Parts: sequence; structure tokens; C-alpha cells
Amino acid sequence: MIRKLSKAEVPAGSTVLVMSDIHIPSHDDAACRLVVECAEDIGVTHVILNGDIADCGVSSRHQGKRARDTINLGTLPESVAPGRWIYDWARTRPCWLMRGNHEKWVEDMIGSDPSLSAVSVEALLGLPEHRCGWEVLDSESRLRLGSLVIEHGHGLFPSGAGGQNPGQRIRTLAPNQITVIGHLHRKFASFWTTQNEDGIPKTHAGIGNGHLSIEASHAGYAGGYPGWQQSVSIIRVWYDGDRPRFTIDQPEIHRDRRDRPIFEYAGKVYR
Repeated sequence: MIRKLSKAEVPAGSTVLVMSDIHIPSHDDAACRLVVECAEDIGVTHVILNGDIADCGVSSRHQGKRARDTINLGTLPESVAPGRWIYDWARTRPCWLMRGNHEKWVEDMIGSDPSLSAVSVEALLGLPEHRCGWEVLDSESRLRLGSLVIEHGHGLFPSGAGGQNPGQRIRTLAPNQITVIGHLHRKFASFWTTQNEDGIPKTHAGIGNGHLSIEASHAGYAGGYPGWQQSVSIIRVWYDGDRPRFTIDQPEIHRDRRDRPIFEYAGKVYR
């Protein structure tokens, strides 16, 4: 599904926060709270929760993980409860919830059980339905505003590994747009410029949004040196006539000497 956004929905002067791969309940709560503090300071107007917001381990396609998480976390709503505040905050302004490959585990569970045919992923997670202050998009959906496309990224990288140059794969598969993804837990930006039929240069990009989870919680499959980064994307929207333009920042969340999150944005240090 491609959900096209209009100028009326995202007018000039909008500031859009994109958060990916929070993996509740394995989220970095302190980092998430700093991001929300920054968002309030700079006047974020729209929020995109770009997939794997809930880890959904209770419904994992990996039997071992599903068994462990069921024992340790209980039900799906119980597993989401520690980070429920993130969803509630996001819904205080226009918000899109994009399901990622982890939420797809719940989609698949619903699809395989006729008794759940009328139940949504969000209902099973104990979250509000799409009619309650946000719009929910199925796994592998895309949000598009002009040449900007935001998607979780598991459609582009189904194996979950981005390789040495994920920007090059995005350029190969989607060369004529600015693509912002999560999924890989890596912060990156790759740009290329071509000329249109009038000889006017047009720049496109592949941009990776980092994660907001606790890295050690993924050690079972990612190992001890995953090489990931914590970050978000902040997109300021302006228009040239009716054509949307974008300024995209990627503040990275660092760790201080006590392994606490810290980052700077717009002249303020958040700690």
C-alpha cells in the first residue's frame, strides 16, 4: 500500500519526527524520553512510528524467542505496557503507525487463525484502533509526500541485513525518490544527483534511521558487535509552489561515561 500525503495534511512549516525500531519492551526508555523532550521543544507537528515499535516477541515466528518471551513477558498487551506511553504521546498530534516486520508476526498470526479474522494487530497489543487519533498502515506499506517515501524497510531488505552499502541497494531499487527506512538499526545517508529531461539536477537519497532499543536485548541473533546506532529523523517540510521540499536531520544519540543517552539538537544538549 502507498499512502500519499497531501499538502493539506502536511502543510509548509511542518516538522515531522520519525522513530523506528523501538522494540517495546526492550526499548531504551531514557533515550525515548529525551527524544520526546526534544520533539516538544522544537514543536514537532507530526509523528511517524516507522515499524517495530513493539517487539511482539510473544508472537515471534522464531519458536525459541516466542517461548521465552511468553514466559518472561506474558501476553502481548503485557509486553507493550512498559512503553505504552510512547504510543499515547505520539497520538497527541497527527500520527501514522507503520507496522514493521515484528508487527507482521501478529498480522500472520491473525491470518492463520479464523477466530481472529475480525481482530486488528493493535487490538491484540491492547492499543487504540486506527480510528482513535492515528492512521495505521499494514506491514510493507509506504508513506509518500512528493518525492519523499518513508517505509520500515523490510520490503527493501527482507533478510534484515543491509550489507556494507545499504544506500546503494536503495538507489538500485528506488532511484527516483528520497527513501527513509528503519529496520537495519543503522544510521546512514547516501545521496545521488541526476539531471531530468530539462537538464535540471535532481538529488535523491537513501536514508537509514537508527533504533531506540536496548542493543544488548538483540545479542541472541545480532552478536556482541552489531555496529548499530541510535538515532531519529527530523524532517522539516517546505514548499516550492505545490512541490514539497525537505530538510532532513538525523540527530544521533550518544552514550556518556555512565552509558546514559545524550545528544544535541538545535543548540540544546539533552541528557
